[in-house]
Amino acid sequence: MKKLLLLIMLVSTGTLFAQTEKGKFVLSGGAGFQFTSINMDNTTQSTISLLPSFNAFVVNNFAIGLSSSFIFGGYKDDNGNRDNTSSVALIPNILYFFPVQGKVKPLVQAGIGFNAQNENDIPKYGTSSSTSYTGLIYNLGAGVACFIKDDISLNFGFSYTHVNLSNSNHDSKFSQGNIGVNLGFSIYL
Repeated sequence: MKKLLLLIMLVSTGTLFAQTEKGKFVLSGGAGFQFTSINMDNTTQSTISLLPSFNAFVVNNFAIGLSSSFIFGGYKDDNGNRDNTSSVALIPNILYFFPVQGKVKPLVQAGIGFNAQNENDIPKYGTSSSTSYTGLIYNLGAGVACFIKDDISLNFGFSYTHVNLSNSNHDSKFSQGNIGVNLGFSIYL
């Protein structure tokens, strides 16, 4: 009877940790939508972002992988002028889950990669122009994975992302930092 009880305890505890053990994979995703009204020139701005990632656990609770970011945005003003921006980033990253019992696991992540951005300025009158930028992007984040099933989690967290972009044709550079509150999900394979 003791052996059966011990076996049941080991199996039930193992399912709580099986999601992040060596040899498993995690497919994650998030999406966002932002709508902003700016009082200067009655400008309206909107942004849609998609954030998929794929990681493989190389040891228990520690994964390496690739995150990506696809962001599409634009604004227009009352004068009929528009500006559209698209951005694509590929970010090799690391992901660590703290080895705690239960269905809520704290996690941290970090990555550095490549970012490309294109801006199209479309005035109501006159000639349109396009500018492309490339450069480095890095991010750091922390949060929790709340397991709603053994192989599915909802993820909540905070992150800091920074980009350094330049355009060799126009010799222009800029950097931008963002602090974000994140909501996403993960499927563990």
